[in-house]
Amino acid sequence: MKKQNHTVRLLAPAKINLGLWVVGKLPDGYHEIRTIFYKLSQGDIVKVSLSDKLQVISSSGPQGEDNIAYKAVKLLSEYTGQPLNLRIEIEKKIPIGAGLGGGSSDAAAAIKAAIELFNIQIGEDELLELGMKIGADVPFFLMNSRAAIGRGKGELLEPVDLNLDADISLECPKVSVSTAWAYNQLSARKLYASVDDAETAIEKIIEAIKRSDLSELEKWLFNSFEEVVFDEYPSVRRIKEAFVRRGDVALMTGSGSCVFGIFGSQNKSF
Repeated sequence: MKKQNHTVRLLAPAKINLGLWVVGKLPDGYHEIRTIFYKLSQGDIVKVSLSDKLQVISSSGPQGEDNIAYKAVKLLSEYTGQPLNLRIEIEKKIPIGAGLGGGSSDAAAAIKAAIELFNIQIGEDELLELGMKIGADVPFFLMNSRAAIGRGKGELLEPVDLNLDADISLECPKVSVSTAWAYNQLSARKLYASVDDAETAIEKIIEAIKRSDLSELEKWLFNSFEEVVFDEYPSVRRIKEAFVRRGDVALMTGSGSCVFGIFGSQNKSF
């Protein structure tokens, strides 16, 4: 049953990866990772209302059927066996190809809105499984938790009670990094991290954040993609170097191209 004359307006938050380790390739050809996903307080605005057909209008990037939010709602429609005719308007603030998960977050927001508008009953396990069919980052955005450890392809999620009580700055160069290209480059150069190193670093990062110890955090932050992306896109490297020069702890997020800097100070505490 759908709600009448109702519109849902949601924030589709950007995410950063507080560390990202590619540890190898899975039998199905996908790569296996370890990461800490963390939602930011800024992101895209997704406005969803009832309509006579499913349509997606975005202020930039793919439109209509080519938008991942359209595909997400279509998949939910097939799962429930009912038409989900919605007008989805996306005000894009998250750059495309920046490693901030904008498309995946938009897709998750559209699904959440559809569930609310049509009073759809679906369990969390089924919801996360559906999200994985859309994209590896989508399940995280469907979770209520602000942070989660991601394993496998990123879909094996362990919620973490984590609040980064610090100023986070984002700088995104005007280059879009293809995730597929980044994985191919990393695979060709066999730049895989060890599972043990990744798990240890994740534990240390979480402890450092809970203790507000920026110096300790700086020791453990790592992104497997930085080497290949920095070689191909020197502008991304320069952004990270500029953050470090001013005293921030900095890291590229996802497969790039955006870099985040965490509040820099002389005493290296939050």
